[in-house]
Amino acid sequence: MQKFQTRRSIFPVLLFLILSCCFFHGQRVSAFTSPSADNTAFSDTLPWFLTDIGAEEAWSLLSEKKPVGVPVIVAVIDTGVDYTHPLIAGNLLENMAEKNGTAGMDDDKNGYLDDIYGINTCSHNSDPMDDSAGTIAGHGTHIAGTILQTAGASANENPFNIRILCIKAGDAYGNFSDEALIEALQYASSRGANVINLSVSMTSCSKALYDALFAASENAVLISSAGNRSMGTSEGSSRGRSYYPAALPFVVGVMSYGKEHTLSSFSNWDRISDSGEDYELAAPGESIFSSVPGGSFKNSSGTSMSAGIVSGAAALLCANYKKQSLYTAAELTSFLMNSGISDLVYTDSSQGEHLFSRLDLPSLLTSSPKPRLICRTASLHYMNGSNGQYRFSFLIQNQGADALKVSLDAACSIPGVQITFDHECPDSIPSLSSFEYSGVLTLTENPSDLKTVQLSLAVRCSGKETASEQVSFEAETSIHTEGTVSRDIPLQNISLSISDPLVLKTGDLLRISVAYIPENTTADRSIAFSSSAPEIISVDADGTLHARSGGTAVISAVSSVGFVRKVRVTVLSAAKSETKQTGPASETPTTLDSDKTENPSADQKKLTVGQTIRHKKLKYRITSLRASGGTLCLYGLTVKKKTLKTVSIPDTIRIGKRRFRVTRIAPKTFQNCRNLRKIRLGKYIRSIGRHAFRHISKKAVIRSSGYRQSRLLQKRP
Repeated sequence: MQKFQTRRSIFPVLLFLILSCCFFHGQRVSAFTSPSADNTAFSDTLPWFLTDIGAEEAWSLLSEKKPVGVPVIVAVIDTGVDYTHPLIAGNLLENMAEKNGTAGMDDDKNGYLDDIYGINTCSHNSDPMDDSAGTIAGHGTHIAGTILQTAGASANENPFNIRILCIKAGDAYGNFSDEALIEALQYASSRGANVINLSVSMTSCSKALYDALFAASENAVLISSAGNRSMGTSEGSSRGRSYYPAALPFVVGVMSYGKEHTLSSFSNWDRISDSGEDYELAAPGESIFSSVPGGSFKNSSGTSMSAGIVSGAAALLCANYKKQSLYTAAELTSFLMNSGISDLVYTDSSQGEHLFSRLDLPSLLTSSPKPRLICRTASLHYMNGSNGQYRFSFLIQNQGADALKVSLDAACSIPGVQITFDHECPDSIPSLSSFEYSGVLTLTENPSDLKTVQLSLAVRCSGKETASEQVSFEAETSIHTEGTVSRDIPLQNISLSISDPLVLKTGDLLRISVAYIPENTTADRSIAFSSSAPEIISVDADGTLHARSGGTAVISAVSSVGFVRKVRVTVLSAAKSETKQTGPASETPTTLDSDKTENPSADQKKLTVGQTIRHKKLKYRITSLRASGGTLCLYGLTVKKKTLKTVSIPDTIRIGKRRFRVTRIAPKTFQNCRNLRKIRLGKYIRSIGRHAFRHISKKAVIRSSGYRQSRLLQKRP
């Protein structure tokens, strides 16, 4: 039985196609037409934002390459998308298994019923239709239309096979919960999204959301808007504030500029480049003419529109390289971050000038990704109590494509020195990763005519399609003379070479290096490392991290004089890395009975996202993990449905030393439990799946905790 959508009529789409045929009868319809100002037809005049980024030239260049016909999937995680809009209706990614399957059934077994065009993670159904009323009504539809226009698609043609995956994760008043965004990211990854557009901005990023974003970035280019608060990023200023996910190092953060090539007055901006919290690129964001619900078009402004344009550019970039499958998502992300024309000058309130790059499509499609190595920190200092020994450290970060055939060569300004390295040079440095090169330099004798010693590091590497190149970095310090009395230089602070938060995979090893402030301090340089959860990640005395199992722990480094630095480290388990989606319908290889836990520490090591937990007649699935616990989704029973008369869903479940909150009830969990009469909901439940309590006893009483759960029950009978 074929499925039909009953909520939205197809007649407006058919009417539009008929009118279009009449309007363009006898004319050749270009694939690169754009909406006209009267909001009803299409014109041959490109809107200003497409002309400004060189879209028509880029389309011609890409047409000559004849990219493969495999679709490039762009997931729009937003307020929803009007999938009946004429510009969008023919350019959607359709789930053919559900479209040609049985209505009301999960034909593709992905945990969602009838998800033909996408899902709604707010109401937990499969209708991602955009809202028509609200402060930002039509936001997602406008973004989807902007992406398609940038990618050269129209209502009639889609030359580069760019497809929109609709995911509603927020409402028309700007309310986006972490749970809704995490589920949306997991769904986008499970559907094979190549680009994920997140035109949202938040002042903080939770650990769970960070983990979901990082996992999604392994297979997709993530694009996010910088925000519309006219604020600089937080580094270097107490008045600044960074907005997420745009400021994350693996997400392309997008600022807005206008027709005069000046930063938009509303746009947030990047205070310090290459700082780790960056907005990397600017794109047009004023008077962007695009689709809105109901089949019409209108002008809108904001960094959300800029992010949509960059997402369209990312889709063309993926189409350009998809046939070769040569570059990873991280490499394309870094390539996009470092592209553009650097001519956008912004002067802040302190009269400081900042130079930003603006999107340029032709140069993006005609150049190739290549490594871009920078030196984050370089230090060289005398080792107290040694005989002419100096410790050096270079933290090298690759902000470009994978660096291959890496070779390192260190040279000193003083001849005859001995240079000993702590470890061997790696063969490659992956995109968006770092490598610390450290060791000891020994002077055989102190030269009388020199006051400083200088160490230079030459790094040579090549890219997948680029020739070998060399970059050099230097570090310098004063020569220590044993015969003189050196003054005491106290330690003022310490910093660590790893970012906070840090994400590793099970089995990873990473050595932490410590930078001392000031570098020439004479204080004791000993550091005591510790981990809050050694079963998740342990740390050796020299600062080497060992990722052992999935979860989150805090690594602490304490100096001899009491300075403390802490870093939150999340370890992704092998099961989580391999599982595309951990929704209610995913299969799990192992189960754990929380009532029969005899060895808590051993069971903690077994816990993984997606694992089944049995507790008092009910089955739960782990949906997130942290050091102290996590969250669970109730999805099944351990007894026959006809025997179940009362059920009390606990607020939390203790497994070993961890405490887990029950936050979700999966679809159809208690369906057909006809003798079920008393139900108590846990206070942390924030979502109830479709038909969770369908066909239970008519006399059933459900005790809820508060107004929000009452609303959920009204929506999910």
